[in-house]
Amino acid sequence: AGTWTDHTDIRATLLYLVGLHDDYIGDGRVITEDLTKVPAVLKDKDVEALATAYKQLNSSVGQFGAATLTASTNAVESATAGDAFYQVTNQQLQTLEIQRDALANTIKDELFNAEYFGARIQNKTATQQTSQADALIAQATALAATHP
Repeated sequence: AGTWTDHTDIRATLLYLVGLHDDYIGDGRVITEDLTKVPAVLKDKDVEALATAYKQLNSSVGQFGAATLTASTNAVESATAGDAFYQVTNQQLQTLEIQRDALANTIKDELFNAEYFGARIQNKTATQQTSQADALIAQATALAATHP
């Protein structure tokens, strides 16, 4: 219950509250769900859904991170001939990582610009990216469920 965050969000939120921002784009996001005064661009339901999906995709303890850790552990523990299961799983994990990095970087750039500069994230864009993040999380979850 409540707002799911990780430690990277604390810095982003504190900087937002005091009206500052970093010179670089960090991995955290402003925890808008628990603030009373938030610009409309950040309170949009599609943008909030995107921010939530981003955290589950990019956080090491989010759904994506937990699923890929499970999949990697399953691969390491496998005993298939020639380490076939290990090799196939690692290739799939690498592919997921590349896709996740590209999407997460795009999302965090958009969230940063919205949070600190008021840039609007189009609802269609937010919805598409949320769906893409959910799909990557689902792929990682399915991979975690496979065993040799």
